[in-house]
Amino acid sequence: MKVCLPGTRHEFSTPHGSGAHRVMYELYRSLVGIKKQGFTVEKVEFDTLPVLSEGFSPYVRSAFYDFSDYDIIHNLAPRPLCLSRRGAAATLATVHDLRVLTAPETREEDRAGIRRRLGAYLVLEKGARFELNCDYMCASSTQTVDEAVSLGYDKKRIFLVSLGIDRRFMAPVRKKARSKSFTVGTMGASSSTKNAEFAIRAFNMLPKDFKGTFDVWGKPSSIGYYSTLMDARNGNRKIVLRGFAPENDIVKIYDSFDAFVYPSKYEGFGLNIIDAQARGLPVILCKGAMIPKEVRKYCIEAKDEAHMAEIIEGLAKNGYSERERKRAMEYARGFTWEKTAKRTLEVYTAIMAKG
Repeated sequence: MKVCLPGTRHEFSTPHGSGAHRVMYELYRSLVGIKKQGFTVEKVEFDTLPVLSEGFSPYVRSAFYDFSDYDIIHNLAPRPLCLSRRGAAATLATVHDLRVLTAPETREEDRAGIRRRLGAYLVLEKGARFELNCDYMCASSTQTVDEAVSLGYDKKRIFLVSLGIDRRFMAPVRKKARSKSFTVGTMGASSSTKNAEFAIRAFNMLPKDFKGTFDVWGKPSSIGYYSTLMDARNGNRKIVLRGFAPENDIVKIYDSFDAFVYPSKYEGFGLNIIDAQARGLPVILCKGAMIPKEVRKYCIEAKDEAHMAEIIEGLAKNGYSERERKRAMEYARGFTWEKTAKRTLEVYTAIMAKG
């Protein structure tokens, strides 16, 4: 069994912080570590063309690549490929979400301006259509399974393969010294889908004598969205827009928080949630957000901004139940890339058995 993982030149060599890049890096590394007779996995790396984006370049490059020597072509990224020279190889796509087709309103930030609309069409929408045209699908959550079925994809050809957290998050959590200040944090505040302004408004509802700060990590995708966050901040100096979170400091940043808020409207899986829980943090979500049930299982859900402020104040005063913390942390640490790779190999074996 010979499997091909297509991607761009750097995606398999280092994680870049985004969910899709981390999946490519971690899954490839874990699959290579599996020693099974007759099983080979290879990465095929395409250079980015100067006039095209990183997302669309593989489509052009792949049109000239001969994939016929492989049994399975497994596309891990949400973008289209041109597999005109695939021979008898089966196609498999890892699908994180299909929101561009099922819930386009959650991607309004990708629709602003001609360049973004074109990029959304060529990469996001075309990528989703490509995934739906693959022979088989690895869906990262039950929510994505339901989305694919709603779009007419045969459920018998879908395999549920959860994502994982890397080993850095498995390190022991040091008990924090008691502090008068309570730090609330969020990650990935890059676009309106992540809904960071909701949490900022909630923090502004806390009593003026609240001793704590709100660290907002994430590089806004546009000047307009940065302005939205600044407007929501309303001059509150306790709310700090920290910018992009360096990959090497990720665990250190999580460990600086006392509570983690993640008001995202939509997540195909929600790695940030699992990461935070693995570090022993209470995680607060928005009630009604489109986040898979298996990921939100041990989260606290806020009905509105006032309720989120109430939850934060309660945690600052009373702490996080040790019983709840341990239960959530153990559950989160059960999502590993080793398990993801093992399950992926089972998918490859099943596909080969189907001929």
